[in-house]
Amino acid sequence: DLSFYENRNDWISFRPINLNAKNQNLINLMLSVQSIVIHVRRGDFLSSKYCDILANIATLGYYQKAIELIKGRFSASHFFVFSDDIEWCKSHLSIPNDTVYVDWNTGKDSYIDLYLMTHAKANIIANSTFSYWAAMLNNNVQTVFCPPKWSNVDNPPEIIMANWIIINCS
Repeated sequence: DLSFYENRNDWISFRPINLNAKNQNLINLMLSVQSIVIHVRRGDFLSSKYCDILANIATLGYYQKAIELIKGRFSASHFFVFSDDIEWCKSHLSIPNDTVYVDWNTGKDSYIDLYLMTHAKANIIANSTFSYWAAMLNNNVQTVFCPPKWSNVDNPPEIIMANWIIINCS
C-alpha cells in the first residue's frame, strides 16, 4: 500500500557521511546545475538467474525516451550516470559530452553512489531497489522517470509513486 509513504519524506535518511573531495565536489556540482541522474543496472540483471524476471524492462529504448523527455523539460540539463556497466552507458546512451560518469565508488564504497544520487534534481531510474531508494531519499528531486513495471512476474510489487512519470516503450 503506497499510502504508507505519503507525507513521510523525513522518516528515513542517511547518517552523516565523510566524503572525499571528489565526491563532495560532485555533490556541489549537482546542487549548482539542473542535475539529472541516470541509473543503469545491468550486471546481475543479465545473468541467467535473474534475466527472465528483471531484464528487458529498463531497456535502451526506455533510457533514450526518458533522456529526450528530460531534455525537453529542462533545457540546461547536466547528466550524471551511475551504473555497474559505465562502458555500455558511454557507448549506447545518447547524452551530451559533458556528462559525468561516476565510476569511482566501488565495492564497500558503493553506498556512496546511492547517497550521491539523492542530490539530483531529477532521476531516471532502473527497475532496481538501488535506483528506487535514490529517488525516494532524494529531497531535491522534482522529477522521477521510471519504467512501467518493476519485474516480469505476475503481480509485481506496486511501488511506483503517483507523481513519478512512467515511460512506456512498447
